[in-house]
This record gives sequence, structure tokens and C-alpha cells, in this order.
Amino acid sequence: MSEHLWAEAEPGMRLLLGNPAGEMSLPETRPNDILLVSGGSGITPMLSIASTLAAEDHCAAGDPGTMGPNLETATGRGGRISWIHYTRRVGDVPFRDRLRELSSPGSTCR
Repeated sequence: MSEHLWAEAEPGMRLLLGNPAGEMSLPETRPNDILLVSGGSGITPMLSIASTLAAEDHCAAGDPGTMGPNLETATGRGGRISWIHYTRRVGDVPFRDRLRELSSPGSTCR
């Protein structure tokens, strides 16, 4: 799904989202660009995925604003992670400290 959205999605496109179903796991061969979409308690598996990718130095350490154009890392990996999470209020976002840690200066992910 993520690969399809990166290739096909355009601004203004409407998406129909359903209830979670099936397995949640990263493929052994990681795609460079990854889109995570979650809402409510769906943040939990996405946080696990984002934490795994950060531990693997998946993201580029180049340009901290846009993560481009330099997508090379010391380990030879380069990639982008975009994460869209929905809650009704900012105060409803769980794991805020961990999210700040993952996106803080010095982290390999934004």
C-alpha cells in the first residue's frame, strides 16, 4: 500500500480507509520511502515500525528540513519516512515523548 501511495497519490486525492486487518510488518528488503498512516490506537504498531527503522539508520541524516536532496547515510542507506497520525486533539496523542525523540535534532529520522 505504501509503495502505491508514494507512486500514485496526488494532492486532493480522496482515500477510503477501513478497519485494520491482516499483518503489520516491515518487508525484509526495506523500501527507501515509507508512508505510515494511523489513527487512535493504530499508533502502536506504527511506532514500533518507526523505531525499528530509526534503529537501522534508515533515514538520511543530510538535510534536516526536507530530508533531501542528500539521501545517503553513513551506512549507505537513505530514505524518507512520512507518518500521518490522526487524533481529535493534540492532547490525545500517546507516546508524545517517544515521537519527539524520534524526530529530534541528531536523530536519523524526521
